[in-house]
Amino acid sequence: MVVKFITLKWGTKYGPEYVNRLYRSIKNTYSGPFEFYCFTDDYTDIDKECKLKSIDLLPSYNSNVFTIAKIDLFARLPFKGPYVLLDLDVLILKDLKSYFDEYRFKEPRLGYCYWSDPNRIYESYHKGDCYVNSSFVTWNSDQFKYVYDTYYQNKKIIDYKFRSFDKFMFYFCDLKYHPKGIMYSYNFGSEYPDDLEKYKLRDQYIAIFNTSGTNGGLELHECEGWARSRFDCL
Repeated sequence: MVVKFITLKWGTKYGPEYVNRLYRSIKNTYSGPFEFYCFTDDYTDIDKECKLKSIDLLPSYNSNVFTIAKIDLFARLPFKGPYVLLDLDVLILKDLKSYFDEYRFKEPRLGYCYWSDPNRIYESYHKGDCYVNSSFVTWNSDQFKYVYDTYYQNKKIIDYKFRSFDKFMFYFCDLKYHPKGIMYSYNFGSEYPDDLEKYKLRDQYIAIFNTSGTNGGLELHECEGWARSRFDCL
């Protein structure tokens, strides 16, 4: 099972060091066969071992809907899966192979914000809160094709109602999620209410930084301590 890791980089928010760090972190931790792809508008200074693709292959990359370009991956990829989509601001702290061997990509999965108060969802439903996080998305074959079709069949209304890819997925689609213990937020913790310590090293997880939107938080390159050392050494 050759896993295809994918990331996206366009614009100037993140430099090539983010791509290189992500690739090298996978190379240093993942014990199975894999390929690493980056869809980008600028190939400058990206590690030559990365397989680079033009971001123009994803027509929604310049949309006003935040990161909706991810949806084009569900039907436009020129190579076979299984697929793992990772945001650039992710730290891989463990070997994911045992999880993938158990999971076998039998269903598509996204991240879920287990660190958020689950009771709040009933108070804020359709008011903007989102419990989905697409920093770590896994699927195979055409498992997510229905999401792609749904979006393009209803593009005008979806673009009007939802300002981000995550919110569209959360409110519009029937989803499956990675289990607890796989992914945590560096800025907000792991699991509500018992494990909400910020900035903690949990070395059996993937660490995400989810700084978009109004919640704030530190960017990976703004961190100190263990997180910054992980960023710098790669």
